[in-house]
Amino acid sequence: MKILNKLRRNTPAVRGGRYVADFTALNIRYTLRRSSGLAYRKTQSAYGLCAFFFRHIFAVAGNLRFPLSQPQKRRIAFTLGAIFLKFFEKGLTKIKVLLILNHKENILIKHFSYNAKETLAYNDFGNEKGFPILVQHGTMASIKDIGYFDELQKVARVICIARPGYGESSPYLLKDILEYGTIVSKLVETLSIKQFDIFSSSAGAPYGYAIAKECQNKARNIYVYSGTPALYDENIQKKWPFPVNKDIPVDISQQVAREVFFSNIPAPELEKDYIKDSMANNCFGEGQNIRLRFKDWGFNLSEVKAKVYMQHSKKDNVLSYNLAEMTKELLPNCELELLEEGEHFSDGGYKLFIKNTILRNLV
Repeated sequence: MKILNKLRRNTPAVRGGRYVADFTALNIRYTLRRSSGLAYRKTQSAYGLCAFFFRHIFAVAGNLRFPLSQPQKRRIAFTLGAIFLKFFEKGLTKIKVLLILNHKENILIKHFSYNAKETLAYNDFGNEKGFPILVQHGTMASIKDIGYFDELQKVARVICIARPGYGESSPYLLKDILEYGTIVSKLVETLSIKQFDIFSSSAGAPYGYAIAKECQNKARNIYVYSGTPALYDENIQKKWPFPVNKDIPVDISQQVAREVFFSNIPAPELEKDYIKDSMANNCFGEGQNIRLRFKDWGFNLSEVKAKVYMQHSKKDNVLSYNLAEMTKELLPNCELELLEEGEHFSDGGYKLFIKNTILRNLV
């Protein structure tokens, strides 16, 4: 009993010796921090944390010769809750019953094989019974950064795919952007997905369109946040504020990517997943974006039949909203929302797009 009393006193929820009888009103707050520096907060009731165990304990106790009164049940629940939370606080988060999905240690990267020796890394998480959403990341990103999808993963099955060269995906040389769509269509077939949505941001937008083109009967909606415009189109190329180079060698594209994106990264940032995965294979993935964007994509946006929900800020200083307007006109079924304020990309803006656009359509 001395040990149990010590645990009661030291448990964060009851520190100070305060006794709480009504467990449904007692909230335990805890914060998980990952090596990427992102913090996530979850709130659960102590009763909810232990209810699964208590339900079975009480069922057994009811058949014993010494029945438990309601106060005794509360005291047992309190004690077991304190013990459980004490172990939980020490980091035993791999307990299957309470798997915390947004803790880095619990992220399971899967691999899909194609073209005999190549692999595509993907992260499949969220609601297993929810509607599937294929996520196409932008520049400098990692499929391990699932904190962006806290709300989305509650109702949807989220599948984040690392393009060739990023993270654990093989540095496969794509002949055009459409070929990526062909590869992902095989993954969709393997996963037995009958219908899905696509969520693309920034440099991931062209690849999202390619998936929709190759999965015409399965791709329902495409959500595009600050997307790269249709740079294969000559009229849009004329409005591009920088030199247009359609024939960049692979090694040069990697060198350009390293100089543009990673030359001034502070040392602590280099250990974060979004940097490490983007620099993988000597910046192959980032270089491939640069190499392919001005070339013939292998298809035209007029061939994309899925409904497109596009959002762009008028103050985007990376990709002009005027190019987003021109891209919209190339798509058969597209709604463009122009924001008066906002950056090219921000954590808040990204999550707000999920909340106000994607979740609204899912519900």
